[in-house]
Amino acid sequence: MLVRPMRNYLDARRPKGYWAYLENRRHFFEEFAKEGGFDPLLPESWHNVTASQIRSKKVQPPPPKLFHFKRYESDTYNLKGASLLSLFDGSLHNALAQTFPELQFTFQGRTTYS
Repeated sequence: MLVRPMRNYLDARRPKGYWAYLENRRHFFEEFAKEGGFDPLLPESWHNVTASQIRSKKVQPPPPKLFHFKRYESDTYNLKGASLLSLFDGSLHNALAQTFPELQFTFQGRTTYS
């Protein structure tokens, strides 16, 4: 009898490469800032945001015009900000600097120009 590993249903619903698109990362951070009541385009606004807040934030797909994957009505993709930060070795600073290259971020005495 051949036994195959059961495919994780949640993994099957996660689009691969979702965070590779700048538009998807920007949408996530802009929505996070909107919910937090601050302007995402002001680098100093991010000083009180922690990586753990980003990691726990659930992702809502962006509007269809920005969406780079086939969208199903019930999809939320079970993504959280943790998957975004993992692309940047867990660094919120690096994620913001690469997502908003037009801005200058300073965290813990470090300044980043993208």
